Amino acid sequence: ERHIFLRSTDVPRTKQSGMALMSGLYRESELGTLPYLPLKTMDFANENMLVNNKVCPAAGPAADQYFNDLPSGQGEELKALCAQLNPGKATNKDCFWWLQHLVDCMMSRVCPTVPFSPRNATLPPNFLSGNAALLRRVWKLVDEVQWGYFQAMTKVGAFGALAHDFIFPAEQAALGHEAPKFLLFSGHDTGPMEPLWAALDLRKGPPFWPPFASMAILEIWSTGSGPVVRWVSNGGVVVGPTPFAEFQAQLYALANSAKRCHAMPTSELWSETAASTTSLVTAKHWPPEAVMVG
Repeated sequence: ERHIFLRSTDVPRTKQSGMALMSGLYRESELGTLPYLPLKTMDFANENMLVNNKVCPAAGPAADQYFNDLPSGQGEELKALCAQLNPGKATNKDCFWWLQHLVDCMMSRVCPTVPFSPRNATLPPNFLSGNAALLRRVWKLVDEVQWGYFQAMTKVGAFGALAHDFIFPAEQAALGHEAPKFLLFSGHDTGPMEPLWAALDLRKGPPFWPPFASMAILEIWSTGSGPVVRWVSNGGVVVGPTPFAEFQAQLYALANSAKRCHAMPTSELWSETAASTTSLVTAKHWPPEAVMVG
């Protein structure tokens, strides 16, 4: 238990995802005599893996400004689609979030990795006609606008509190001090997955919306020339071995952005963890990892 930190949003499916991943990674013999591993959650009112107006009060006004100032092409496309599909959604913001939920609903039916039946037969035919032209059109627009939204939220500091949550264990591991060897943050496509992609520049081009069961892995390695980090996303290396100092500067910049919206780090998580990790030894060649699951 002292080597592992598990955290999830307080949603059944994300907690189940975290538990399933841990069950696949570690056999009972590797977990020793532990009867269970505690999975930490927090009230949604204080959740920092998602855009949260309570954690970051400036996020709400910044979102309003982002949608009001969309490029004319995106704004016109939003209005055209909602005029066709849901005329009651008249503003850019209302239209986008309705379309975003629509895409999420439809993709959960057509995606081959989701056990849903009878799949395409449950979608209105107009979305699938012409090689799914309407579905592709809606999906492309939502993907572009959502990516810009998370970039805007990064600028205002909406993910600074989340960055605080893994600065401390990352630094401790890099220094060879006591720290968990494995940290898991199990959440959603809209947090922490795509927000971290946007905040840390881990995605270079579309599509930006994370696939189902996406995973981003931060590895910290000890080398002869000092600690290095590497980001692996969905099986591919997106940031190769990088001196820890460079990553540290990037992470501090993200964490300090919380000041822009008065967000506060959830230090109670780490004070509780530190109190129970008095005998940890950081491995020299097996990388401590922070895994984000969406």
